[in-house]
Amino acid sequence: MITPTVWSEKYSKNYNTSFLYSNFFYSKIKNKKKTIKLIDYGNDNAYKTMWQESKKHCTTNATAIDIGCRDGEFTRYLSRTFDKIYCFDYRKRNQFCMNVDVRNNKIFHFACPLGAEQTEEKASGRGNFRATKLDPKWRHYKPVQIYPLDFFHIKKVSLIKIDVDGMEEEVIKGAVKTIKKSKPVIIIEQLISNGVCNHNGVELLEQMGYKIIHQQSNTAGNHNDLVLIPAK
Repeated sequence: MITPTVWSEKYSKNYNTSFLYSNFFYSKIKNKKKTIKLIDYGNDNAYKTMWQESKKHCTTNATAIDIGCRDGEFTRYLSRTFDKIYCFDYRKRNQFCMNVDVRNNKIFHFACPLGAEQTEEKASGRGNFRATKLDPKWRHYKPVQIYPLDFFHIKKVSLIKIDVDGMEEEVIKGAVKTIKKSKPVIIIEQLISNGVCNHNGVELLEQMGYKIIHQQSNTAGNHNDLVLIPAK
């Protein structure tokens, strides 16, 4: 049984309660050891907009799930609203516990990828789990265990956010029981390249009775964030 991530005091002590409503954010430059403090985009932040749009349709504030949580960019907004938050990312990024209050017993982080079924696969060590370019530190690592969301039996789910660089459809297939039981609001990322979407997760959700109620796109139109709710 996989257990929640445990964070070192070395990193978690950097979290300050003022961060919850601030625009400061810790992140890490790719292939660099140094952690830096950034400023997010405030009201223009896509994460903030998705949170504001989705919470209008949540029936309860019981539980949210952040799949592909990275450094806690979206988790921080969820923590303003929900009683419990379950976060998933196959990499244990220490910046997560610097940005989010992991000691308040409401946020549970699991260092594992989610997919359609329980299986093993070698990971890239990069932002994209299946990136063709491998992180040098991950070249000799053993295969990573992938879990379906349904494996965790999370109850009273009001919102699910999925941002996993092309594995969205697989994540949905592994979360069918959770989705059908809780009927949560779902936020999903969609990337377009040469007119082709990187997954069919939206179509799958529509087949399950969901409809799009908000779409946010970048100026190029190749990066979409969608909010879907169960059709009544």
